[in-house]
Amino acid sequence: PSPQCRAEYSRFDLLAGCSTQFLSNACITAVTPVALLSAERRHAGSAAALFTSGATAGATSIGMVISLVLTYRCPPSYLDGRAPFYVLAAMLALGNGAYMAVELTLSPLWLLMCARVAMALGFGAVYVTKRRAAVVTNDAQRDYYFLLLELSSSLGLASGPLITGTFVALLPRAALLGPPLCLLAIVAAFVCAVACVPIGTPLVAAAPLDPLEQKPLMRRVATESSIADG
Repeated sequence: PSPQCRAEYSRFDLLAGCSTQFLSNACITAVTPVALLSAERRHAGSAAALFTSGATAGATSIGMVISLVLTYRCPPSYLDGRAPFYVLAAMLALGNGAYMAVELTLSPLWLLMCARVAMALGFGAVYVTKRRAAVVTNDAQRDYYFLLLELSSSLGLASGPLITGTFVALLPRAALLGPPLCLLAIVAAFVCAVACVPIGTPLVAAAPLDPLEQKPLMRRVATESSIADG
């Protein structure tokens, strides 16, 4: 890792990382079950509805690519702080809000796509989460943290359609606007967590040091024990 970056992987990093993976994928997939329904409202009985639904679902990738490229160019002082996650939350809130406004007014397709692109402009935080996990030097621990990130990502992929499908089944009139509102509530909880959790608290408490030799006491005891046994 860069000498300028935080050397410790903290509780904040794990919380923000798993939450970011979950949120980004939930927001991507939440629109999938109703994309065709949204398109049918604009192009009833037309083949253009298929293009509209595909464009709506795929527009998120455009914003994601832009965000990832820009975030990669940012300095460590930005990447190691809370800012990427605040940007993620702000763009998710803006994008979901714009999406609801466009659906309410049945605005043209290009506005719907712009809303989805805007929503993904904070997805550079996804890169930040994996960059932070990469500072862990212990191979087993690093693999475990990457596993947690991937599990959170998979949960998000499943949760987006599940949230929308629940609205379609139980509250069909809210099928288009309910999921974005639900995601906005999750984003609000995410912001509170990011703001409240200390950024530098180690995930695993360090072993106490021997004041004389400045070595972890547990390691010293283990070493002396092995020498005595030998």
